[in-house]
Amino acid sequence: MELLQLHYFRTVAQLEHMTKAAEQLRIAQPALSKTIARLEEDLGVPLFRRNGRQIRLNEYGKSFLQRVELVLSTLEEGRRELEDMAGLNQGRIEIAIQDPDRIGEPLKLFSKKYPNAKFGIIQATHHEMESLLNEDRIDYCLSSLPIAASDIQSEYLTKEIINLALPPNHPFSDRDRLQLSEVKQEHFVGYKETHALYHIQNEFCRKSGISPNFVCRVDEPSMLLKMVEAGMGVAFVSSCIRDWSPQVQLVSIVDEHSKALFRLTWHKNRYLSKAALAFKQFLIDYYMQGLNLNEKLEDRWQNEVKISSSR
Repeated sequence: MELLQLHYFRTVAQLEHMTKAAEQLRIAQPALSKTIARLEEDLGVPLFRRNGRQIRLNEYGKSFLQRVELVLSTLEEGRRELEDMAGLNQGRIEIAIQDPDRIGEPLKLFSKKYPNAKFGIIQATHHEMESLLNEDRIDYCLSSLPIAASDIQSEYLTKEIINLALPPNHPFSDRDRLQLSEVKQEHFVGYKETHALYHIQNEFCRKSGISPNFVCRVDEPSMLLKMVEAGMGVAFVSSCIRDWSPQVQLVSIVDEHSKALFRLTWHKNRYLSKAALAFKQFLIDYYMQGLNLNEKLEDRWQNEVKISSSR
């Protein structure tokens, strides 16, 4: 039995599709099939139920996968410990995030301070982040939605404000703030269910008492803003987005619910390298620098909500 066989087996077990697993592993599908067949021969039992290209773990496979996950996780911890022995600069930090551009600046600054530290960035949905944490495949995930589990820990980084993006020449484009009720009849461009902001904007609208008419749903912030620029409708966007078209006007929403918490989350049982621990503290310090500004903005918005409510 070889270590490579175990890596290949885990990928096939996760995807339950030989062709997709071969593509992810970047090997020929016949070679992958032969490797799995040799592993089953070594073990003396089949690990999968096969139905054409679609395969499913059988009872042997499910039991063996648990052991393989433990072995590979232990080996990965050993690798990270050796990196720690070699020094902070040699570490590798694995991160999952839905919109990688949201942490572009802190990544750049950290890499400048620790030029030999390496990053592995996985673009993932909220559901995928939960799986990646539980499978011990990442150090951290960054998300606006909480991951609720007894063995998961998180650190609040910043409060992101939800703004409204308006298309060019919109009647409200000369405004710097507005009430959400003023645009309740507008067409909206939104995110698909797999995006964290989909759930945040739904809860936001529910609490604000409006039911937006979504005419288009997309995956990426860049596509969302392109749809707004094209005049498809208005859209909720996070204050963490740094790159938008000058043709799109961002307007503050005067509403107490127009905000979300941006979190750093990790599995408490995972071995975190010195590099990973340093990055966590770096992120906390980075966002802490903007905390005073956020608090001032928060005070301003709260005052505006009170004034609007008294009218």
